[in-house]
Amino acid sequence: MRDERIRDEFIGMMMRFAGPEVPPDWHACDGTALPVRSHEPICAVVGSRYGGDGRSRFPLPSGGPLMPGADPPGQPGWIVCTEGPYPGYPADATAMETMFVRDEYLGAIKAFAGPYPPPGYMWCDGQELPIERNRPLFDLLSNRFGGDGRTSFRLPDMRARDAAGHPLPFVVRSWGEPEPPGPHWPGWVICVAGVFPRRTG
Repeated sequence: MRDERIRDEFIGMMMRFAGPEVPPDWHACDGTALPVRSHEPICAVVGSRYGGDGRSRFPLPSGGPLMPGADPPGQPGWIVCTEGPYPGYPADATAMETMFVRDEYLGAIKAFAGPYPPPGYMWCDGQELPIERNRPLFDLLSNRFGGDGRTSFRLPDMRARDAAGHPLPFVVRSWGEPEPPGPHWPGWVICVAGVFPRRTG
């Protein structure tokens, strides 16, 4: 089973990886500036969000999303998918019932380096959703993250907080420190249109 590749991960998806070498079609999230010409797919997703001009060279994210609370030292490093399906454009939240992520569990949470979630995903920013249009997701999450449980429920809020307890948007790390609050990159996304996990027992 050596040298097998995962080919269905969206470009820009991020994960921690504990192995000694980065797998094919992935790159370390170490801020490396890559040439656009030989890395067009990932450049199309991240552009110049992490610096560079986006025409000749562009850097990858340096690290992953900010976690609520401190990120303990000694964790495996972050990697980003550089080859795979293009994530497409942001979906209208009212059209989630028409999407389906066939190789992901409903409720799975991943990191993403792009400016908007891929199809079938939404930001983990505590947003409130109507139950009637998101019944499978509500059946899984219930109202454990908020909402009244009758007409609405909330997604998990995985944004870091400032000293006053206000949520920070997902922002780019700069040498281990957050930049001033800004757009949501990189951030945590939750699968809202995937395979319902089979219950055991």
